[in-house]
Amino acid sequence: MARTNFPTRKGATTLEFALVIPIYLTIISAVVMGGISIFQKHRLTLLAKYLARQAIVHGQSADRIGSWGPSSIQGSLGDGSLIGTLLANKFGDGQATDVYYRIRWPDGGNDATRGDRVEVTIASFDLSDGFDIETGGSSGFKSYFSKASASVTFTIMH
Repeated sequence: MARTNFPTRKGATTLEFALVIPIYLTIISAVVMGGISIFQKHRLTLLAKYLARQAIVHGQSADRIGSWGPSSIQGSLGDGSLIGTLLANKFGDGQATDVYYRIRWPDGGNDATRGDRVEVTIASFDLSDGFDIETGGSSGFKSYFSKASASVTFTIMH
């Protein structure tokens, strides 16, 4: 039998694995972190839409359920306020959480006949601490995932 001398491949598999695994783990981590970020944004958007729907029926003509605004209202889920308790019972199993809300009336009124609007912002950070939602505040990988927010604007209907 003829014997052919093939170059030895000892350690080549280990080296290839060592070169590929960091790229693979980076891609998997990015997919997982992206999924968490999308889920968090979706949950905050659901909260904002729910609170905005509650706010548009609490306009100037809301005699039985009580009127909200037009001064700005803010707080957190489960903070003991009517709105905080409403949100905590709906989305937080009645527990206080680190989710904050702010309700503003950008038109300065609360009258459905004039087409006044209500703007609701829900965030995973305290909205009274001066964090700028538009610019994203502080930079960095951790702050990107820990500073999520959602805003909606609805026209007052009632």
